[in-house]
Amino acid sequence: MSTFEEIKTNNPAHQGWPYSEAVRAGDFIFVAGIGAEDETTGQLVGETIEEQTRFVFSKIARILSHAGAGLRQVCRVSVHLKDIGDFQAFSDTYARIFSWEPKPTRITRQSGLWPGLLIEVECTAYQPAPKGP
Repeated sequence: MSTFEEIKTNNPAHQGWPYSEAVRAGDFIFVAGIGAEDETTGQLVGETIEEQTRFVFSKIARILSHAGAGLRQVCRVSVHLKDIGDFQAFSDTYARIFSWEPKPTRITRQSGLWPGLLIEVECTAYQPAPKGP
């Protein structure tokens, strides 16, 4: 059995893309860059950095649930902001989402993103893989 596998989320909006939404490698789960697009409509959700941040992390929580994990298992977060001027509002929202200790390590940078997209997040979670029979 391989220790490297795609996490199947059954997200129809992701079908046909040339990468996995999430991959388990041993006990680590790597989640691809996630933006604030609604998976059903393809429309952006939220006009502010706070709204988009909350929506993105709710999507990440859903993806992680398919691997038997959740936000509490996130150990590393990489954040791309369209405007670094949104850093404080993003960081305040992030602190409410990750209200426990220890918080994940994090890097935040300004990046060119699609029009209307204010944030994209990729992360790594640690959740021991289920043991087979």
